[in-house]
Amino acid sequence: MKLFTLFKLGRVSNLPTVWSNVLAGSALANAEINQFSLLIVLVSMSLVYTAGMFFNDVFDQDYDRQFRSDRPIPANDISSSVVMFLAISMMILALLLLSLNISVSIVETWYPVLSCVLLCGLVLLYDWRHKQNPFGPLIMGLCRGMVYITAAVSVIPALTLQLAISAICLTVWVLGLTMVAKNKNVLAGFILLNVSVNVVLLVALNDILSFQGYIAIAAFAFTLIYVFVYQWKNDKYWNSVTLLIASICLLDVLVIVSVTGAFNNLAMASAGLFFLTLFFQRVIEGS
Repeated sequence: MKLFTLFKLGRVSNLPTVWSNVLAGSALANAEINQFSLLIVLVSMSLVYTAGMFFNDVFDQDYDRQFRSDRPIPANDISSSVVMFLAISMMILALLLLSLNISVSIVETWYPVLSCVLLCGLVLLYDWRHKQNPFGPLIMGLCRGMVYITAAVSVIPALTLQLAISAICLTVWVLGLTMVAKNKNVLAGFILLNVSVNVVLLVALNDILSFQGYIAIAAFAFTLIYVFVYQWKNDKYWNSVTLLIASICLLDVLVIVSVTGAFNNLAMASAGLFFLTLFFQRVIEGS
């Protein structure tokens, strides 16, 4: 079994977008963040994401044999039983790590574990029937929204209005992205993408943002315009989708800026993860 095969299975090029989700979710808790606790959440969410990608290939193996024979399972690079075992192990490990987090952080409830259980359930539901399920894109969006919630309740076990709004915005963003990626309704997908951004901006602009905050907003708007123009002008459709996946990090930047009112270290890290995702996508396909 080659390491690159596992990287390809897990579509690890998109992992930085999960890390930025965790950073934004932690910022939404509006509290001091324990670094060790943050590391545990980062690893746990990375494991759940990777497990979800593994399960995706297991459930899609018949389809892949017909239309995507280069994927690791139909290419006989790894067996589906091994992939299933690894996926189950990663989800269990993620839950165990979050259980450990209860004993080392100020959080003394099982909210993070329960939130992760719900996230794992949504991931499995999406992977199981996403090609036949008309609500597949919504379930995919909910998976990302639950990353915000899991990260936030790992800092403070409370569901605030700001957290709920931000989780909904991320859900809508990924819903729109998935609609574009699956070519179900590209125009509606772009409308949803813009709606999610505008809601975040509406919340953010209730306070006076720093100059760096406005720069972050301008950068995100520029990226959206670039994606739209690039798709129509050059007809390089899939490149636009992978760029939109990477832009999840930029939505996280906006959320962090809306919470803190400044382009702080968390926002800076999320912006850096956007470029890291683009770099990784040049090595391992992100879809």
